[in-house]
Amino acid sequence: MLLITKGFPYGTSEQSFIQTEFNTLMKSFDITVFSEGIEPLPVQKGYENVKTIRFEERSSYKLIGKALLRKDALKDAADAVHGVAAGLAYRRIREITSFSTRACLIEPVLRKAVTEVRPDIIYSYWCTPATLTALRLKKEFPSIKVVSRFHGIDLYNERCAGLRQPFKTLMAEELDALLFACRAGRDYFEKNWGRKGSVHYLGTKKRNIIEENPDSFIIVSCSNLIPLKRVELIISALGELPDDIKVRWHHYGDGPCRAELERQAEAVLGRKTNVEYFFEGFTENEKLIETYSEIRPWLFITASSSEGGAPVSIQEAFSLGIPCVGTAVGGIPELITDNHNGFLLSPEPDAKSIADALERFYRLSGEQRKAFRKNARETWSRSFDAEHNAASFSRKLLELLNER
Repeated sequence: MLLITKGFPYGTSEQSFIQTEFNTLMKSFDITVFSEGIEPLPVQKGYENVKTIRFEERSSYKLIGKALLRKDALKDAADAVHGVAAGLAYRRIREITSFSTRACLIEPVLRKAVTEVRPDIIYSYWCTPATLTALRLKKEFPSIKVVSRFHGIDLYNERCAGLRQPFKTLMAEELDALLFACRAGRDYFEKNWGRKGSVHYLGTKKRNIIEENPDSFIIVSCSNLIPLKRVELIISALGELPDDIKVRWHHYGDGPCRAELERQAEAVLGRKTNVEYFFEGFTENEKLIETYSEIRPWLFITASSSEGGAPVSIQEAFSLGIPCVGTAVGGIPELITDNHNGFLLSPEPDAKSIADALERFYRLSGEQRKAFRKNARETWSRSFDAEHNAASFSRKLLELLNER
């Protein structure tokens, strides 16, 4: 197998997503990783001996014209601009050109990798320009199966400035298998590009169940501090809570909106004697789990406006028996069953509705909250056990190879 990643095994950005799956795939495949990551990051501990080919960025200026004149790029561009306004057409052409240019940059390096490794299968963990490169090379090496997993940024049209994902029609036609991180993503792809795929939840490690903190109503959230996560709604919701509810909120994650969110939190919550809040910053996955086990939260919360898959952050919480409050977007409804393992908000909640959900959970009896925790853990065990899911996924890929 030639596995295409954005960075793994370098750095930590994909660690919580891919680690268990990778370890399981290694039992069935001889894997070489093609890493698109260009940052000078260290190799993750335990993966120092993984066979890795690393793409190194170089100037793309001379390739731009060639990239747009590729037959597949011209076809995608013609489809993209048909019947749309000039401004939107321009943005789409730029995105197609950028996508194809990076695919052209990657091509000689990936061709060399394919020639050396002679893989039976190329598995692209995200649908990126390297996926397009792999499909172009498949014409030279037709025996190779090429498959890709889809998440969010590489799937939903609204995640692109031109409101259209480049080359998805080609992906639908030529990939040997379409693999999705949730049902919502699979259904979205089928609706927009007409081909069915299969759902393979990522899952998380098995953890020890934790009991809620007996002394404090503790709420946690974990996400990048970016607009689509709508952390400002959580802040406003905490400001709406009645004074008799004393709460501690810990947010884990960093991002460009942090300074503004901290200012908002001070303005909204600074004078509320019943609310404590902490912006904990980036926290590595294992440290995060340790911290959850120490503070023993009652609830996990997300107010995200968009999710590409079934959020790993909620899967982690469920593995610990922590119920969740979340918006009905992306794959979140595949995790949260309202009034069972948490509360499901509308896709566009206001602060009051979020506050109502928090208060509703707080005022449940101890036995009722215990049932929520039990249900959260059972949801994880049934659908989001990473070892079980990775084994099933590995069998799927082996079956695909056996179809030759």
